[in-house]
Amino acid sequence: MRTLIWNSLGADTIAAAIVGERDAAVDAALNTIHPPPSTEGDTILLGHTYEVGIATHRGATEWYPADEDTWRSWTGHRRRDGEDHHGPIYVLGTLRVWDGRRDCACSRCSETVTPTLRHN
Repeated sequence: MRTLIWNSLGADTIAAAIVGERDAAVDAALNTIHPPPSTEGDTILLGHTYEVGIATHRGATEWYPADEDTWRSWTGHRRRDGEDHHGPIYVLGTLRVWDGRRDCACSRCSETVTPTLRHN
């Protein structure tokens, strides 16, 4: 974070600088996980587009691109090719079905959940 001179700047300017630095750090972390596609020239996407949903403190869901292995094991909301996806969740890196809790309580997503962990 750049050096701020606390006595020479107003509180709003300092707060804006801190928020800007935090947002830049979050963007850098997400770009490390999944770099944005190049916008130079024509881009042909092969296969499906996988996205995982992260609930924000405001109650909205933000969608982030993910690789297929992460997407298959994501216990939160998932989208494939822009459409909501409901179905089994797998233990990361295996073909074993996850039987624990997940965000979606629909009958299709919860059919493999053990009875003690099911939503009411």
